[in-house]
Amino acid sequence: MKIVFCLILLSTHFACLAQLSVDLVSGDKITFQKANADAFKTTIKGDSVIIKQLLFDRLDGLGFDLSSNPESIRIKYELDFFQYTIDDNPSGPIGLSFWTDYKALSSSTLPDHYGSYENSFRTFNFLGFNRQSELGNFYFKSYPELKARSLEVQRNFYSGLVDDEQFKKCCPEYIKQATEFLSSDERSFESLESLSLELVFKSTIMEITYPSGTKYVRINR
Repeated sequence: MKIVFCLILLSTHFACLAQLSVDLVSGDKITFQKANADAFKTTIKGDSVIIKQLLFDRLDGLGFDLSSNPESIRIKYELDFFQYTIDDNPSGPIGLSFWTDYKALSSSTLPDHYGSYENSFRTFNFLGFNRQSELGNFYFKSYPELKARSLEVQRNFYSGLVDDEQFKKCCPEYIKQATEFLSSDERSFESLESLSLELVFKSTIMEITYPSGTKYVRINR
């Protein structure tokens, strides 16, 4: 029992010490606290450091330290949209993404995309919205091509499904779902939720400005 308890304490201790330190192009360094370095791959391209997420670990919601004080930090996000259809078909991007404008970051913690941390500052709040759905529907209303693309993706999928003999035999509920969609009035889809679309954060760009120049950190999903 004591051995198990000690192992738990040790794993907790090392989790707290875990961090990802990344050298910026200028020679400065950014360190993300409580991040598993093995879960990310870093490369340098021009004046940017690119951090690629390899596993399920993310950097949003984590604190970070810079080796020297910058004049300013600004952040912008690339937003992706995933389409849901039937339960047995994994959701996936519809092929349209949009960038937010840069916003100044005044804290040393990245906004939290999905509420992974208690009492965290959510990304939709950082971008000026009260809820995640409000952020998503802002883009739904601002970009009509989002609705058009979603309808196209679903129409293609459901048209193939209703002609699939295997689904006709095993899953009549999916055939019913497909038939109902294909007979729907396009005007009835008035939100991301009604289109079964989910907003997903694809990339984060940190613009870090020093007296000597501006450096960028890009975090890719």
